[in-house]
Amino acid sequence: MATNDAGVSLVDRALRTTRERILDGTYAPGSRLRLHSIAEESGVSLIPAREVLRILERSGSS
Repeated sequence: MATNDAGVSLVDRALRTTRERILDGTYAPGSRLRLHSIAEESGVSLIPAREVLRILERSGSS
């Protein structure tokens, strides 16, 4: 799994960013989470962003 200089995986970084945006209302309830938006806003490629969507889907947070 790819990590950044601080040793945090890119998926973890993108997941943290996305969850923060969900909780602070950036992503309105019921809005679609877009793969490209997650990647761009988190500074990761599409592969970690896709994994974020999978994690959120499994957790029921999407």
